[in-house]
Amino acid sequence: MKICFAIINYKFFHSHRLDLAKELAKTHTVSIVTDCSNGIPQEIKYLKSLGIEVINLPGRSKKNGYISYAWSLRRVIQNINPEIVFYVTLEMSMFGAMIHPLLKIKKSFFLITGLGTFFYSKRLKYLVLRSIQRLLFAFALLKQNCLFVFQNIDDLEVFIDLKIANQSNVKMIRGNGVNASDFICQDRKYQNKVIFLYASRLLLSKGILEFINASRLLKRKYPDTEFHIAGGYDAEDPDSISSEAFNALVQGSEILYLGELPHSEMKDCFHQASVFVMPSYREGLPKVALEAAASGLPLVMTNATGCKDCVEHAVNGFLVETRSSEALHDGMELCIKNLKSMKEYGQKSAKMVEKKYSLEIITQEYLKLIKL
Repeated sequence: MKICFAIINYKFFHSHRLDLAKELAKTHTVSIVTDCSNGIPQEIKYLKSLGIEVINLPGRSKKNGYISYAWSLRRVIQNINPEIVFYVTLEMSMFGAMIHPLLKIKKSFFLITGLGTFFYSKRLKYLVLRSIQRLLFAFALLKQNCLFVFQNIDDLEVFIDLKIANQSNVKMIRGNGVNASDFICQDRKYQNKVIFLYASRLLLSKGILEFINASRLLKRKYPDTEFHIAGGYDAEDPDSISSEAFNALVQGSEILYLGELPHSEMKDCFHQASVFVMPSYREGLPKVALEAAASGLPLVMTNATGCKDCVEHAVNGFLVETRSSEALHDGMELCIKNLKSMKEYGQKSAKMVEKKYSLEIITQEYLKLIKL
């Protein structure tokens, strides 16, 4: 069977869908349509050596608007002539819905990997965009050969409540699968020094300011404790922290800013840490948190959509209130005060991933899906 993944940019594909694509390519023909401008040539060459076709489709820009981009996407997919297309993320699914009625394929899957903070914005721009999305999805669903795939029950129920989807055209698959051979569980001693790790983009909606504030307070009380941040900063992103906050982070001594690390280096970053922290406001299902858990890290995360699926409170970590530096401070401090339990928490994190989120389990779910 010929399978096509359509995804906005290569970097996101490599960090979130690469392992799944490689597994599917063992028994099917797989093509990737994405913007390769941020791809590493050696990685793309490696994919091609596995028989995975990588087709460059430049991203949408001011010159290349919505309609133009959708038309280019349609042309590329027609040339591939796949039986199955996975449109990855809400944004790409919107383009998929736009062109789905014009394609002769067996089935389209709209992979909703998260709704994002702007989905609920009441600004006119986003209200109009949501209305357009609803119309496009409704039109695409008329053909009855497409399906929404969600990573958590909250997002699924939002689409049903908004009447964008119904029980007959939804499916839930928890994430993309974590490759246990890449993220091996490592026992940690947890004796004196604790290293808290935040690994995500420096976005307000990821809770970066809450982490910075909580870390600075804890540093005063526990001077031997370390706080690390690994993640990219984009000053042009409206959700990014201010340039002043970023400069203060880089120049300050309380927190070690590691910059944006390649995905291949993250396993070493996890192994050097003691506790993984993700105070996000909302997620689909954060793969980085599951990779940290697979590496044997306890988790401190917000009790928010997507995040709460990664943590069983006081079993493999702690859940804290969203958008609260104080609550995050208290959750992180619980790790310091219960240091002897952290090794057990980390082991339970790894077992959770093995039982629920392993690459083998998720791949089987996708193989069942394409046979529907």
